[in-house]
Amino acid sequence: MRFSKILTLSFLAALTGLISCNPDTVVTDGGGGGDSASNTSTKRTNLTILLDLSNRINARFGQDTQQNRDVAVVKAASTWFKANMEKQGALKAKDRYAIYFEPQPQMDANLDQVARSLQVDLGKPEMDPKAKKEVYNNLVAQTTAGVERLYEFVKQQPQDGADLWGFAKEKMAARCIMDTTKYRNVLIVVTDGYLDHVRNRSIRDGNKAAFFNDTYIQDELVKKGQFTAANWSAKYEAGKYGLLVPPGTNLKGLDVLVLEINTYSRPPFYADIVKRYVTDWFKAMGASRVEVRATDVPTYTEENVKAFLQQ
Repeated sequence: MRFSKILTLSFLAALTGLISCNPDTVVTDGGGGGDSASNTSTKRTNLTILLDLSNRINARFGQDTQQNRDVAVVKAASTWFKANMEKQGALKAKDRYAIYFEPQPQMDANLDQVARSLQVDLGKPEMDPKAKKEVYNNLVAQTTAGVERLYEFVKQQPQDGADLWGFAKEKMAARCIMDTTKYRNVLIVVTDGYLDHVRNRSIRDGNKAAFFNDTYIQDELVKKGQFTAANWSAKYEAGKYGLLVPPGTNLKGLDVLVLEINTYSRPPFYADIVKRYVTDWFKAMGASRVEVRATDVPTYTEENVKAFLQQ
């Protein structure tokens, strides 16, 4: 996975013209306290999506593509958000929905307009009944079309690594967590699981690091650490391996769903290692609930998104 700058993908209601049943799953309570999903029936929803737009978006799976799978996540989340508006009474809803992506491409004026307009906060005073009706009617089409357009644009540019570690350190709590007495906060991260940004390669403390990719697994874990399919879990725990928690990070009150973990053609235990790293990292940052899933066909991904958000 790869991360650098962050760009907000938001959708405003007034903008027009744009716009697994998977066995490879890790589910855990983060131990971070805060409000669990079981106590959120009367709360507003603050739903955030973070898209990894590094070179992973060029991957293909036969006739399927990573772009198609990522767009399916956005569509499923938008569809759920719309249904949740209806459940509350669409004109009464005060939920929030935002999409961020990273790295930031070189934007032209039109795409910058799209990116700045893909956010909605139904609790704002300007969200009158007419504006909320626009959101309800156009939400799914606007978000999916906007994300598709951005992916096609990003594919035409050299892609830097995506800095998820930096996002967690500098942005995640501020952008993804609202008042936990009023909101259920949910973050969906769409990534292959690699934290692959050059500026973090020197940040280490023992066997914990802020940089993690395929080369790291091969050189540091498999070759140097002698990790195998049979012993990797025991070695991971004994050696206190993992991702560093950014200083001052606190994700208490945030439910996290990580989708599209992918180690490509590597042995299956590589994916197990990635999921363990990512799961333990979010737990250590205090997330209230963490669920990590491998890449899957859109039908199953949509079911997973819906199931997580309904809990």
